[in-house]
Amino acid sequence: MKYSVVLTLVAIFLTTSVSGVNAYESKYHYDENGNITQISHDETDITFQSDKNGNITNRSITKKEDDRVSSNLVKNGDFKYVNKSGAPIAWEYVADNQAISNYRILKYGTRNVQQIKASNMPVGNSVGLKQTIAVTPQEQAVMRSSIRIEQLQNANVVMALDYVDEKGNIIERMEKKSVLTSNVFVTISEQAGSVPKNAKNAIIHLVIQATGSNGSGSISVKGVEVVYDSSAFFNRLSNPDFQGEGIQNGASTIADYWERFDEQASFAFSMIKDGGNKKQVVGRNGRGGKEVYVAQNIEVVPSRGYQLRGIFKKTGGAVSHLRILFFHQNGTLVRTNYTSSDSLSDIILSVRGTIPRGAAYAKIVAGAQFNSAQGSGNVYIDDIEFEYSSEPQALSNSLFTLFSNKSGIANGWEKRGSHRYGIFHSNEGRGQVITVPRGYWGSDASVGIGQAVKIGEGLLNSKFLLTGEISCLKSENAKLEVQIRRYKSPNLPWLPEPQNTINVTNTTNEDDGTKTYELTPGRDERTVISLMVQDDNVINAQVFVRLMPIHPNQPWEASIVVHYLRFNPHYKTSGPVEMILHNQRNKPTRFPKTTTDRKYTNNQNRRVQ
Repeated sequence: MKYSVVLTLVAIFLTTSVSGVNAYESKYHYDENGNITQISHDETDITFQSDKNGNITNRSITKKEDDRVSSNLVKNGDFKYVNKSGAPIAWEYVADNQAISNYRILKYGTRNVQQIKASNMPVGNSVGLKQTIAVTPQEQAVMRSSIRIEQLQNANVVMALDYVDEKGNIIERMEKKSVLTSNVFVTISEQAGSVPKNAKNAIIHLVIQATGSNGSGSISVKGVEVVYDSSAFFNRLSNPDFQGEGIQNGASTIADYWERFDEQASFAFSMIKDGGNKKQVVGRNGRGGKEVYVAQNIEVVPSRGYQLRGIFKKTGGAVSHLRILFFHQNGTLVRTNYTSSDSLSDIILSVRGTIPRGAAYAKIVAGAQFNSAQGSGNVYIDDIEFEYSSEPQALSNSLFTLFSNKSGIANGWEKRGSHRYGIFHSNEGRGQVITVPRGYWGSDASVGIGQAVKIGEGLLNSKFLLTGEISCLKSENAKLEVQIRRYKSPNLPWLPEPQNTINVTNTTNEDDGTKTYELTPGRDERTVISLMVQDDNVINAQVFVRLMPIHPNQPWEASIVVHYLRFNPHYKTSGPVEMILHNQRNKPTRFPKTTTDRKYTNNQNRRVQ
C-alpha cells in the first residue's frame, strides 16, 4: 500500500531587519520510494509527478490566495472616498485657534484632490490635515506626498510623522519642509527612520505652517503615503511601479501620480498586466508627433548624486526613452540627461549624475520616441526608480525589497535557466530566496535570476563590477555561478543558448566574465560576491546568478538568500563606493573562496586542493 511521508523543514535565515531572524516554513511530501511529490510553501503548492524510476516527468504550481492589501499605511491616502459633508474619510482637519482655514475636495481630471487654504496665521500656527495610523516597531518607514503649492506668505508646507506611545505622547518626530511654489504637482519625500520600539501608533500630518506673522498659503494635495521600505536608497517617486490605480481620461489610462507629457490626439496611453505586474504603455497609432511620455515631478536637493532607472521594452517603430530634466523654482530649465533603447525585451535603462546647483525640482520622463511622423509602436514601462546615491548602479531593485502580490520573484528580475523545478519567494521583503529541491535535474540544470542592462554607446577599456551578498541555507552537490555577459549589439538573447546564436549577437566575453562560488551552509554568515571584468565597445550586458550542480549526474539541492546585487557599469578604482551594511550585529561576513577548476570531492561542496 502506498503512503506519504511529510517532512517539515523550518529554515531560519538572516534579513536586513533589525528585528533579528525570520523564519519560513516549507513542507516536503515524499512517496514510499523517497521521491518528492509536493512542496507546500506559504504562497504556492508545487506538485511533482514521477515515472517508475523516480524521474520527475511533470510539475504544476498552484498559487494560494493572497489577502495582502495596499502597502500604504495611510487610509484613503488619495482622497477617493468622502463623507456626506464632502470631507475625506479617515482624515481629520486641523487648524490652530487664530488661523482662518478653508478645505475643499476638488476634481483634477477624474480624480479627487484635497485643497487647503490658510490665512491670518501667527508664527508657529498651522492649518492642514492629519491621520493616526498603526505602525510596527523597528520597521523602516518612508513618507511621500504629491502636492501643488499655489501660494505661500510667511509660511512653509510641512509633512511630518509623529511616533506616539500608547498614551499618545510623542516619542519621535520626522518631518520634511517645502516652499516650492509652482503650477505643477510635485512629489516630496523623506525617510521616517526606524519605528521606535515603544511606538503604538504614528500620526501623519500635512500642514501649512506660519514662519512669520500673518502667514498664509494655499496647496492642493493628490495623495499622502507612509510605507515600509528597508532599502538603503529609497525611491523618491510616488507609484513608481505603476501598481496603483489607473486614472481614466477619455480613451487614455495613466497610472496615478503620473501625467501625460503631450496632448496630441494620436497618442495612446494604457495599462496592461504583464506577468502579474501592471505596466504603463505609451505609443502612437499611425501619423502623429515624434515623442510621447508620462512624467512625474519631484523636489530635489542641489549638488547631491542621483541615479534614475527604469524597465523598458518597445514594439513597432517606437524607441524606449528615459529622461530627467532639472528646473529652477521659476520653471527655467537647468540641465537634462537621457538614454534610449531599441530592445524588444525588458531592459534596464539608467542615467546618473549630480543635481545641478540652483535646481529646485526635476521632471522624470518615460516613454516613446519615433524617427518620423508616420508609423505605429508602443513602449512598455515598469519600475521607475529615482534615488540619491553616488556609486554607479544599473540594476533595478538591487536590494530585493520590492515584491508584487502573488509573485515569488523580486520586481525587475527574471527567472533564468531551467527554472521549472526552482522555487522562488521573498525573504520577508528583504532578499530573494532561490531553492532547488533534491533531485536529478539533468546535465544542463541551472536555476537563477538575471537582468538585462543598457550600458551606453560603447567605450574603450570599460570596467564592470558586480558585487553582492548571499546566505546559503542548505547545499548538497551545488555551486553558485555569477556572470556578466557583454554585448556589442542591441539584441541580447538570454543564456543558456546555442553558440551560433551568441555569435550572431556580437558577444564579447574573452575572459568568460564568470566566477563560481562554493556553497557552505551557515545562516549566521554571508558570502561576498565580487566580479570585475574589463571590455571594449560594450552596448548592453546581462547579469545573473544561478545555482548549478557540481556533478550533474548526481542528485543535488540548494537554497540561498540573495541579499543584494549591485552592478557598476562604469567602475573606477578611485570612484565612490557605497557600502551596504545589514542590520545584524556581531554576524560575520564570509569572504569567499572562488573555484578556479572543476575538481570536487563527491560528497562535499569543497574544491580539491
